[in-house]
Amino acid sequence: STGGGLADYIPFIIFGAVALIMTAVIIEVQQAVRKIPIQSAQRTVGLRQVQSRASFLPLRVNHAGVIPIIFAISVMFLPTIVANYFNAAPVDTWYYKAAHWIQGNFAPDTTNLPMAITYNVLYFVFTFAFTYFYTAITFEVHDVADNLKRYSSFIPGIRPGRPTEDYLAAVMNRVTFAGACFLGFITVILPIATAKISGIPHNQMYLGGTAILIVVGVALDTMKQLQTQLVMRQYRGFIT
Repeated sequence: STGGGLADYIPFIIFGAVALIMTAVIIEVQQAVRKIPIQSAQRTVGLRQVQSRASFLPLRVNHAGVIPIIFAISVMFLPTIVANYFNAAPVDTWYYKAAHWIQGNFAPDTTNLPMAITYNVLYFVFTFAFTYFYTAITFEVHDVADNLKRYSSFIPGIRPGRPTEDYLAAVMNRVTFAGACFLGFITVILPIATAKISGIPHNQMYLGGTAILIVVGVALDTMKQLQTQLVMRQYRGFIT
């Protein structure tokens, strides 16, 4: 009986191990950046010359965070939400039958294999597309290039202005591709793989990759804010 009891917990042990591994991977990806070397030219500040110095511009791999997943989930739920409005329609109408079919088949855990594949492919595509969309509207390449030029900074080997803007856009597109693939993996492939490995049904996994991503993102942001506050307090104490 002891062996049988232990065997009952094996799926949960496997699921916990996968969750811990994914937490570590998500932390690494959330903190991963592509460092663009920046060179600051010598300039005059007041009566003294400020020497040129080298630094870097960090481009986050997952710049969009969890927002693309939220957008994708909203779009994927839309057909089911619309179908709910036709539940009160006459049973013999075509739109009631269509709505009933959507409610029963347009879901990630449906037994209709072609629809399950279609749903997950669309989910991945929407997550991928919204990652590029949200990154494009929150990371203004033109403003970054303009600020570099304004503060007499430049990327070695790249001319200021439009060439810098084009270079940053190309690099950001490549970085975003990795981030979009990662989010698609978290939302679609990871739950399916975890369900197959652990044997826990997909609809019974209450701690998925998306939930871990949200928790890790909030925890990292909180830690950064705490570090900022500690540095500010130390700086104020040094001044006073």
